[in-house]
Amino acid sequence: MQLHMPASPRAADCKGIRMSNAIIEPYQESRIEDEPILGPVLAMPDGSFKRLNWLERVMVRLHLTNAKALEARYYHPVGP
Repeated sequence: MQLHMPASPRAADCKGIRMSNAIIEPYQESRIEDEPILGPVLAMPDGSFKRLNWLERVMVRLHLTNAKALEARYYHPVGP
């Protein structure tokens, strides 16, 4: 015995829809920069800066962490 599941109406509605009208911004990676006054900072993708604490500066210097790991800790995008 073979069961036949009808295609969902939503799947039929989605055929032919293109994402050509969507605005896709390129992802900018965070990076660690050395500011003259603040010292080492994490430059976030949204343009803000996060000052690194003592332990984070030591971990960066010893290559135990990187900008991507620090970004995952601090970056909270604003979204729907």
